[in-house]
Amino acid sequence: MLDYYFSGVPSYSEEEVHRLAQLCPHRLLSCHGDYVKPGHKWAKSTIARPKYGTLLLDSGAFTAWNKCHEMHLHDLLPVYYDFMTKYWQDCKEIYLINLDKIPGSPGRTAGYDEIQQAIEISDHNYRILVREFGNRVLPVFHQNEDEKRLNEICAMTNYVCVSPRNDLPEGQRVAWSREVHAKIPRTIKTHGLAATGAVMMETVPWTSVDSASWVFTAATGNITICIAGKLLNLGISEESPNRFLQNQHYNTLAEPMRKVVAERIALSGYTPEQMVVDHAARMSFTMTEIMHWNETYHKFVVADVQGLFDL
Repeated sequence: MLDYYFSGVPSYSEEEVHRLAQLCPHRLLSCHGDYVKPGHKWAKSTIARPKYGTLLLDSGAFTAWNKCHEMHLHDLLPVYYDFMTKYWQDCKEIYLINLDKIPGSPGRTAGYDEIQQAIEISDHNYRILVREFGNRVLPVFHQNEDEKRLNEICAMTNYVCVSPRNDLPEGQRVAWSREVHAKIPRTIKTHGLAATGAVMMETVPWTSVDSASWVFTAATGNITICIAGKLLNLGISEESPNRFLQNQHYNTLAEPMRKVVAERIALSGYTPEQMVVDHAARMSFTMTEIMHWNETYHKFVVADVQGLFDL
């Protein structure tokens, strides 16, 4: 079983946040800009069930990079301090992702010198965060970096982030992640940043992963549902882009399968009619289905590994 961290910022009522936070054992919270306030709302509800939930605080470096601006450590430190001061005693654990300097820019691959400069800044930030918060800070290994850097990252701590490039096809991301894990000592735990494709989760031996898919799936009128041990994406509202596709929307399923789906939805206390009109119900259902799949069906499959560090 993976530690599956739900990320993203859902649009929920206070009551729904409180309910779901106490059900969700692992939550990633972004510490970038406007995401901080809803992060605190979730964290407050998490500690209402003491020593149950684990929080992973994300520095927001990728969000900033994707918007072509930069996070600075002097801005991040008080945010991390605030979360730690208020919640760490009542959480099961709180981990912090290093403020890494991401080389390159959206659509542009960095050269060697730029990567080395980024590494220096990342390591400087990591040393300060470890000094302040101890051995709960996860350094980040990026796909553009080489095997020497991977060894340096693994020498820092026993829990590291591995970040496949988001602009590559999923097959290349998976293949690269497999090779990385073949080179990581078994004593090192790994967190896959945005690494929750089915093949990625089942053929790469992550300790943990995170995904905001539960938010995006619901927002587009779909649900994720566990049928026969598999996670399936199914359209259900009239706004779903799948609404005209055979067997990809509730309305286009054969009647026996519609009955199976309705029965599965009923187990969570909802009806298909609620799923059609209530995106919060879709988010809640999707979250519980992913947790059910992870706890009941997830397993690792050994995969062949080939050399891909030249990507």
